[in-house]
Amino acid sequence: GIVIKEIKTKENDKIITVLSKELGVISIYVKGAMRLKNKFHSATGLFTYSEFVLFESRSSDLYQINEASVKHIFHRLSTNVEYLALAMYMSELVCEVNVPDDMNNEILRLFLNMLHMLTTGKWSVKLCKAAFEMRLMSDTGFRPNMIGCKKCSKFETEVFYFDTENGEIVCTNCWQPYDKGYYIAEMPTV
Repeated sequence: GIVIKEIKTKENDKIITVLSKELGVISIYVKGAMRLKNKFHSATGLFTYSEFVLFESRSSDLYQINEASVKHIFHRLSTNVEYLALAMYMSELVCEVNVPDDMNNEILRLFLNMLHMLTTGKWSVKLCKAAFEMRLMSDTGFRPNMIGCKKCSKFETEVFYFDTENGEIVCTNCWQPYDKGYYIAEMPTV
């Protein structure tokens, strides 16, 4: 999983939030992780993709760490404040969205791909943000209906109006000038 949040609890301990392949978003208590010489220090850093061996705590709903090994650290996130801000934003979204159990692997893959595209410079910050939001919302059941006009089902026209409240589009024939919350969405010509 990838560490998407960390909270310092005691002088050297912390609780990390991890987006994992099998369990989704989980919280892990890591004793002594703030010490540089601790064996879990690098594997539990923010935006570090690591492999964890965990055990469930009997006294709380937190997992505890038994073993950890680093798979990838996204170093370039710390070199650009926009990169870091977007990564934090994506982390907050993942924590807030109720991800179905069968989608954990897809969401983790999406998160890792977006961090890769961002840190390698292949995509801009704006493109990564838009792609992440659209894909996350689509995967969690909030995909807008962009197939055709919600009123007449017409799907071939140059201009549609996007209904931001309902996530649907209407064609120019069905759109009324008094309709509020609609924005023009020009469709690309092929």
